[in-house]
Amino acid sequence: MIELFEFSFSSINIIPTVLLVFVVLYWLVVLMGLVSMSSIDFDVDTDVDVDADIHIDADVDVDTDLHLDANAHVDADIGTDIGHGGPGIMLQGLLFFNVGKVPFLILLSFFVIPLWFISLIVNYYLNVDSVALSLLFLIPESIVSLFIAKLISTPIAGLFIKIDNETGKPEDFTGIQAVVRIKVEKERDGQIELVRNNSTVILPARSVSGDINQGTEILIIDYIEDKNYYLVEPF
Repeated sequence: MIELFEFSFSSINIIPTVLLVFVVLYWLVVLMGLVSMSSIDFDVDTDVDVDADIHIDADVDVDTDLHLDANAHVDADIGTDIGHGGPGIMLQGLLFFNVGKVPFLILLSFFVIPLWFISLIVNYYLNVDSVALSLLFLIPESIVSLFIAKLISTPIAGLFIKIDNETGKPEDFTGIQAVVRIKVEKERDGQIELVRNNSTVILPARSVSGDINQGTEILIIDYIEDKNYYLVEPF
């Protein structure tokens, strides 16, 4: 066990080990209720608005003059803000690896844990003793770990989509009563819970006034999208 600890924190394994320590510490903080699981997250916007004006003005002379004047206006909402060419390569890559579909902390865990194991196994059995070589090996190890994370997170992504469909979009909770689960403060996230469609929903929240203790009934008055929490007040 001591040998494993020393090998994990050696220079050739320090990067995946530090990532693993970060994930473990963050999960501990989440389990203690100090932050919500979605406090570090990415929203991949797949809504695209394409607004194109096509103007064709052609004069064709055969034996008579023929004038063709065609105006075509296309206004299509096909779901992404990327541009006229549809989702870009970067967006497609993020969506492929379920970024935005699964909470980032869960996705990061599925990536870091395999990366740590693979890194230790490769460096041990290949007798890697060079930091530069270990960094070089991190590239294929990271790629393999990404696909492992993709494989594990895909069924979970479907579960989160189902939950979202059942409970509704974040803004749908505005104006609904709930109960404080973890003390809600003005400058610090707490947690509230409510029942929607026979499912218990737990949400991050902050108070618009003073502290609100556990068990207090509150009213959700707004959703702060860029910070991913709700503003509440005692009911």
